[in-house]
Amino acid sequence: MDPAGVVIFGQTVSITCSVSEGQEGGLFIFKKSPGPINNVVNSSNGSTVFQIPQVSLVDKGFYQCQFQRRVFNQDLSTNLSDSLQLIGVLPKPNLTLQPASEVMWGQNVILTCSVIKGVGGSFILTRMPGPFSQTPNITIKPSGVVLWGEAVNLPCWFIGGIGGESFIFTKTPSPFSKTVNSSSNSATLHIHQVRFEDEGWYCWNN
Repeated sequence: MDPAGVVIFGQTVSITCSVSEGQEGGLFIFKKSPGPINNVVNSSNGSTVFQIPQVSLVDKGFYQCQFQRRVFNQDLSTNLSDSLQLIGVLPKPNLTLQPASEVMWGQNVILTCSVIKGVGGSFILTRMPGPFSQTPNITIKPSGVVLWGEAVNLPCWFIGGIGGESFIFTKTPSPFSKTVNSSSNSATLHIHQVRFEDEGWYCWNN
């Protein structure tokens, strides 16, 4: 059997039956259990091939072959061969994402799951839990140079999403970190009176 053992549904399988030298010419009978398969192939040599073009669920089972030839007006048959088991399995699906790689919140994404032609069934899409990467937007109001003692707001937002995020504002240099919880896709860090230690670069993480 080629391929031997376990095959993928939709593949082509070839089962070869052969006899010893000197017995060329006759009928090869292929049998399957369970199942109503009794395929007879007339061959002028010592072997023949029974081919299954696209393996499906009904092709699973045990296959045997038998050789038969007519000698002096009598039909002589060999014993059945040892059985070969054909086990069919579903092919591994292929999953593609469009657009590929990173996407922005609010974008439309198409996930396509496919298998080889000739195999029908149901597709089950499962999402594994994990972190989501987002590219936020952050500004400072008032922009540019501010005076000591002024109030400053740093609004941060991202496009789309369902909200309910924790916005973590950090600053370099100095070990500054402040978390602002929000029920939407935006949050604002308030600095009520700017001091010397508030100088630096601010960014956001989720």
